[in-house]
Amino acid sequence: MPSSPTLSNQRSFGLLEKYQLSKTLTNCYGSVTCSAELKHQLDRPNNDPEATLAFYLQHFHPAITRLVSRFPSLGLVVRDVNQADPYFVHTSSFPLNQIVSVLESSISLDEAIGSACDQEWVSVDDNESTLPLWRLQILTRPDALDRCTVILTAHHVILDGSSLTLFWDSLLQELNDITATTTTTNDNWLVTMDCLAPMTLASPMEARPTLPKPTLLDYGTLAGGLLKDALLPTKLRQLMGMMPLEGWEGDHAAIEAEPHKTRIKVRKIDNQSWQTLVQLAKKTYSVSPHAALHAAFLLAWAHVYPTHSTSVSTPINYRHLAQADKEMGNFVGAYEHFWTSDDLRHPPSSTAGASQFWQLAIYYHGTLQANKARSCIGAQFLGLLKYPKDYVGFWEDKRKKHRMGRTGGLEHSDLGRFDTTTKGAWHLDGLWFAQSAQTYSTALGLNSVTLGDSMYATFGWQDGSIDEANVTKVMDQFVDIIQNCGQ
Repeated sequence: MPSSPTLSNQRSFGLLEKYQLSKTLTNCYGSVTCSAELKHQLDRPNNDPEATLAFYLQHFHPAITRLVSRFPSLGLVVRDVNQADPYFVHTSSFPLNQIVSVLESSISLDEAIGSACDQEWVSVDDNESTLPLWRLQILTRPDALDRCTVILTAHHVILDGSSLTLFWDSLLQELNDITATTTTTNDNWLVTMDCLAPMTLASPMEARPTLPKPTLLDYGTLAGGLLKDALLPTKLRQLMGMMPLEGWEGDHAAIEAEPHKTRIKVRKIDNQSWQTLVQLAKKTYSVSPHAALHAAFLLAWAHVYPTHSTSVSTPINYRHLAQADKEMGNFVGAYEHFWTSDDLRHPPSSTAGASQFWQLAIYYHGTLQANKARSCIGAQFLGLLKYPKDYVGFWEDKRKKHRMGRTGGLEHSDLGRFDTTTKGAWHLDGLWFAQSAQTYSTALGLNSVTLGDSMYATFGWQDGSIDEANVTKVMDQFVDIIQNCGQ
């Protein structure tokens, strides 16, 4: 029997970490995922599940052992989830055969990713777990012994979107740097951290001195909004034009205590179509490919819901400001924009000769660039809330205050271009970024990442909140817009 791991208490949770943990308290969200389609030089065993698992453990064990020593977040567990001061604990070791699993079946990629998104690696009722908050599920097919799809699933308290690509870039480096041997015979494939001294977890994002801080004006604006909501009757706010605009909240109302059963559908834009969009975006219209993708998503949604308005949230990566380029964790803000149906029909852009699509991309690109530097401010207002009560109330209020029981709207989370230079026995052929449905907020999410000459898109929503036929229409229109962006 292996000895129990050594546990070292780490710091208390930061604001974004409490925000992510509160989703567990309200059971409104599962996990973030990133699925890598891999080709490996050696064929794995066929028709033998135990031998297949041993094959991957043999290769992954030395690579992951080195990986977790580089990134302490991969050895974290949590304590006091529902108490006022939750904190991290770092484990000195863990059995890899409880982290890695193999599934050989006819399940579709859509279904596999959706199921992974719904997994939860933190339990309110378990304050003793020593297993880290991430897993690897390996999907195999009997007709492709040199290929697999590995789904990385993690709780959002330890990894944000950019952490997922950092994980895959680093794991591929380790897999291709290490020649796996058969010397590891441990029944549980124990991974031990290579730490000469107790690990100290780096500070959370809001404690980084290089990050912009809220000003007195920011706090004044927030206080004014709160006072307005608290003091003015609803009818008076309506007459004064002070009520927030109502946007699309999905097709069907939320049901209390309904689980976050995530539905996922994937689309891949290959080679010429994607390269045409990238070239036009950069060279002709001076916008980012992200802005063009965002515009395609908006117009595709508007094609299906032409009379509706909607809010759209865009997560922003703040690693450069937090000086955390090579750290795993939570370093994000969010930019949110409300689009009326008239905005989408007639984008407020003065670019002559540009199509509706490119006008929208140009306008969005400009507003994003103007606002992104301070979009991390909003998350720091979470410091005004008491955990866990106020955080739970933050989510539950959305159920009470919106006609569909959720804030609704769209979210576009884009990891941008993923570049990996590592070469060797393990080759990355595809990459899919996805995350759990949210029962209190976003109605439809797009998660995107570019690899090589292709763009990989996943659309996610809570089962029953949107008619699947409408999601399919949005996706088909999204692809059509991209494929015809040069016309």
